[in-house]
Amino acid sequence: MTAWLDADPFGDPIALDWDAAWRLHAQRTAGRGLDRKAFRPEVEAFLGDLAAAMAGDGAPAPLVARATKLALDMRWRVDQLDTDIPAEVADAATVARIAVDIAPSLGNDGPGRIVGPWAEGLDAAVPADRAVLQHALAAGCFVEIDEDPHERTPYLQWVRRKPRPSFAVRDTVRPLMHAVPGAWRVADIGPEGWIVEDLVGVAPGARPDGPVRVTAASVQGPAVPGDLLLARIVRTKAGWVAPIGFTLRGCPPRERVAAWVRAESWVRRLGDKLPSLEGMLREWPHTLWRRAHEWAWVSR
Repeated sequence: MTAWLDADPFGDPIALDWDAAWRLHAQRTAGRGLDRKAFRPEVEAFLGDLAAAMAGDGAPAPLVARATKLALDMRWRVDQLDTDIPAEVADAATVARIAVDIAPSLGNDGPGRIVGPWAEGLDAAVPADRAVLQHALAAGCFVEIDEDPHERTPYLQWVRRKPRPSFAVRDTVRPLMHAVPGAWRVADIGPEGWIVEDLVGVAPGARPDGPVRVTAASVQGPAVPGDLLLARIVRTKAGWVAPIGFTLRGCPPRERVAAWVRAESWVRRLGDKLPSLEGMLREWPHTLWRRAHEWAWVSR
């Protein structure tokens, strides 16, 4: 699996319980798939091929065939999460404070997981860079902490600690945890908000049907129509809002975004059943956003 990690230096280590992964494969294939001995070499070859294809716009046919052989290429389940419509949601500064209070190490390690190679050049003394760092820390509040033995997110530790945060504060942060961290093309920017188009294919209920009041940071300057928005978009009683997010200059083709999501689902399905596309994005939101920042870094 070294090739995959070398190709994604800011990515998370891939740690597989091989016995559990093989049992999941056997369950998916009803016992008619690879035997235990053949499974591991096939996975390692698959990850090597996937690493080689990471920079492309799609997945070559042999890679798709390998994913199918491993029972990783399947239809998504329907998202089952049903949420209330909040009156308001917390801003990035509030969520960032929660994240670093629970996991101080995020101040050093967190931004790279979200913005990839751009993190190394950020200067907290520069207002625009400071905003990127703040939004990266806020985004990291909903990402599992590597050093946590129970693989909990800062958000989960925060809501469970004692004394517990007030219901009023929790009710403004929870909607962000439930929101789908997506990728959106900015179609228009007007006085009422931004009109955005879904690039991932999330459930209709997660797609804004009106203008979105966006607060986002950027490593490349203010957004214009045609740019990419990476954001957690929440429907509130006052309309759609996106208090945590990033914009990038230009927009990758929809097919490339689909390839990023598909590759991530293949890797995650090796050791996880994945509840839905939206569930995967909620549980591992940082990978898609980092991939987009890596694309912008190469394209700059």
